Amino acid sequence: TTTELNVSDYFRANKLKYSPITFDTSDESAKSLESGRCDVLSSDKSQLYAQRSKLAHPEDYVVLPETISKEPLGPIVRNGDDDWLAIVRWVGYAM
Repeated sequence: TTTELNVSDYFRANKLKYSPITFDTSDESAKSLESGRCDVLSSDKSQLYAQRSKLAHPEDYVVLPETISKEPLGPIVRNGDDDWLAIVRWVGYAM
């Protein structure tokens, strides 16, 4: 994934050593963090917050403010749901 390349670039640029571990699912990666098998996860921030909320003690984990890539993420709404589309757009404008 692009995440693996972004992490590699980030660690190299900051002269940090690491041993990458990849997982098939985000749930596997969260379990690995929680069990101590890995020390850090990288993903888009919305995914990190979602995964943290599923942990037994989410307050023990911090989503760091650093952004290491600028992946083009965006919302999607059901076709024809113009009211919901308007709400989503205005929330985006407010951000």
